[in-house]
Parts: sequence; C-alpha cells; structure tokens
Amino acid sequence: ARAGLSPFVVGREAHLMGCGSSAPSRKFEDAYTIVEGKELGTGQYSVVTTGARRSDGKEFAVKTVELRTAHIEKHRAVMRREVEMLSVLQHKHIMQMVDSFEEKMGFYIVAE
Repeated sequence: ARAGLSPFVVGREAHLMGCGSSAPSRKFEDAYTIVEGKELGTGQYSVVTTGARRSDGKEFAVKTVELRTAHIEKHRAVMRREVEMLSVLQHKHIMQMVDSFEEKMGFYIVAE
C-alpha cells in the first residue's frame, strides 16, 4: 500500500483506475437506492440526492455526476482525481466519502 493510504483506499483506487483485481465491477444500483423526492442540491454536472444503502437502509448523500459525451475522458479523469482526494481526506469540515462507483456514463460518490 502507498504511504498514508489504507488497503481499502488503495483497493478503491485500483478499481477506479481500471487496474487491480479481476473482480467484477460493482454497480451503484446493487448497493444503494435513490430516495425519491429528496434532492439536496445541484451543480453544473451533478445532482446530490439522498440515497439509502440496500443492506441496512442507512441514508447518505449521493452525488451523481453524468459524464458529457463530448468531453467524457476529460470529465472521467477529473472525477477519478476527486474520488482519490476524497478517499484520503479526513477533516471535520470536509464530507467523509463512504463509497464510490464509476459506471459507463457517470460516477456516484456516497458521503455521510
């Protein structure tokens, strides 16, 4: 593991960077569900809603980022960096990322 990163974070980075184990890709819909009518905010490329973990019903903020076709690789690289940074940041004034998913046309960042 790289210095300062837990094996969990390194595993997440390997998944996001397209390397690492040959385990099948996880899908957001398999682990979480979006709670209808609970939009928390919007951005230029994203929407933050409330989501619930399927295993126990615990609610989290879910940032959904749709990748635009014209600049998909550029946006994918930016989102990978954001996920990497959030996975190592721990501060009381910064949201704590719980999980992340990279899918064909977008990203999901699950945070407390």
